[in-house]
Order: sequence, then C-alpha cells, then structure tokens
Amino acid sequence: MKNSNFYLSRSTNSEKINLPKEVITYFQQRGHFVRDFPSYEQVRGRDGELPIEINNSIMFGEFPDSTYPIKNRLPRDQRKAEEYSLNIVSLFTRNNPRSISKLERDYMLFGCSKPIRIRSLLDKKIKSSIYVKKPSIERLFGINLYNFLSGKEKQDYIFNNYSFVEREISGGHIDQENKSNISKRERFKESAIRLATLDDFMSISDLDKQDGPNDSLSNILIKSDGSIIAFDFNTILQPYIKYEQSPLLDRLREMKIDIPINLEREIASDEARRICYTIHQNKNCFNKIVRLIDKVPYMRSRLEEGGYESAEEYFEESTSRLKERI
Repeated sequence: MKNSNFYLSRSTNSEKINLPKEVITYFQQRGHFVRDFPSYEQVRGRDGELPIEINNSIMFGEFPDSTYPIKNRLPRDQRKAEEYSLNIVSLFTRNNPRSISKLERDYMLFGCSKPIRIRSLLDKKIKSSIYVKKPSIERLFGINLYNFLSGKEKQDYIFNNYSFVEREISGGHIDQENKSNISKRERFKESAIRLATLDDFMSISDLDKQDGPNDSLSNILIKSDGSIIAFDFNTILQPYIKYEQSPLLDRLREMKIDIPINLEREIASDEARRICYTIHQNKNCFNKIVRLIDKVPYMRSRLEEGGYESAEEYFEESTSRLKERI
C-alpha cells in the first residue's frame, strides 16, 4: 500500500491561519472560536524549541521517548510562558487561575506539529491535560465533521488564528504487545469497521497511512469496551489514492487481527445507512458545513489537487460510495 504524497496539511506548521468572516462566525456561535487567548509560540516561550537532535529523530520517525519537557533558557521566559499556559488552562477549563496548580509543559513527540501538553491540577484534586497545537484549517473542519457524523461523544476544542486547544481524550493505543487483549474486547471489531466506513466518507488522511511520523494506528484510541475514537484530523477530504479495501482495516489485518469479510460488509452497510440518515435528518446543517469549506481558499486548493472543484463535488461522490454499501 502506498501513502498519499499529501498526508501532512501544509497549514499545520503555520503560525497563523486566515479564515473568512462567515467561517469565524459559524465557529464563534458554537463556542469554538475564541479571539483572545495565547498563541502556541507564547505557550512554548522564548528559547523553548526542541533540541536539534530530538527534531532530527522526529523527522526520521524515531521516538526514543513520547514526551520532552519544555525548558526555557532564562527564568523570566519560563515564568512568562507558564503565565500564558495558566491563562489557557483557566479559559479552557473555566477554572479560576488561583485554583490551578502543578503546571507542567511537555512536547508530544509523535507527529509533525509537536503539540504541547499542559498538565495541571484543578482545585488541588482534579487532574487535567489539554493540548495546545499550531492552528490548522483542516483540523477545524475535520473535528467539526467528526463530531457531527460519528455519533460519538463530541470532542471539546477551542481555537483562534494562532492556536488550537483540545482536551485530552482517554483511551489507549493498540500495538503488537496488546493486540490480542484489545481485539477480544466486545466492541472493537465493530467500531473499527464503523470508523473505516466514516473514513471512506471523510478521507481522514492520518487513518490512511502506513508509515511516516504517524501511521494509521497512532490517531485512534481504544476505550475499555473496545470502542474506537479517532482524533487529530490533520488532513481530510483527500482521497488521493483509491483503495480496494479500507487502509485502517488492512493495517489491523496485517497485525493478524481477524476481521471477517462478511462482518465488515454487514457493519459497513449499517454504518453507511446511519451516516446517510444523520445527513438527511440534519441536511441544512451539513450543507452549511460544506458551503463553509468551499469558502476557504486553502481548502479549495487542496480539493483541486485531489481532482475536485469543490467540497460539494467531493461529498456528492463520497455519498454515492456510501449508498453503494447499503
């Protein structure tokens, strides 16, 4: 299986994103766009960049550790960055800054955008972890569509032109060591097939990769009952490579996890029907999202690279694929 040449959003490494006023208003009305809070660079602080050797390791897909503590060279820069971090935690969790303690900042090394995890203690007893990321246009629409279509608990996030902030999602990753235990969980196989069907509709690029900074399994989390949550939608609506079968399911089968074809057909058909019904019942809302995607020049250009004149054309094709499964 080959990878898309466009698996990484070009907007991910931007220090600022620009959005049309109508798009900002849409997210602002839903409590997701918040104009004034610190940027990714302010939370990182002066001289808080990763050491060159760590950066090089990430570029080559080597992760000796999953996190790296942020250390600013001068104490005053450290204090300033921690003040900005406290500001974001207070805003996002709606807690008084005085009730927040034990603030820690770490780089998360998996992936390309180097998100910053801020851990803290709320009211001296509640552990909190939020992630501050560089702004990404595709991530905004990706999480919005996923919340709308997945039928799962909505993922909490806020953003502005300079930062994207989201709450930590509980769950674990699957790997060669724990695959036997996880694959036996009640909802695992069904949930994998449902997510693969949604992926076919949205073209979530991070679920279509075999290697690189993240493979397809790095962007899913498995709950205790086996249900799967996708997260961090770095690139969407880009089916550059047509697969005969789901890349996500292929990846699990390569790990020797048995997902019967007849079960895949049954669950995929049911999930396709559910997605189509969700869109039908909320047609105006869905069409509004599609129209907003088409109003963003960056998204239009990415769709054109994939051979589509608009998001409307893309979704017409992907909806037809869904209906063929029913």
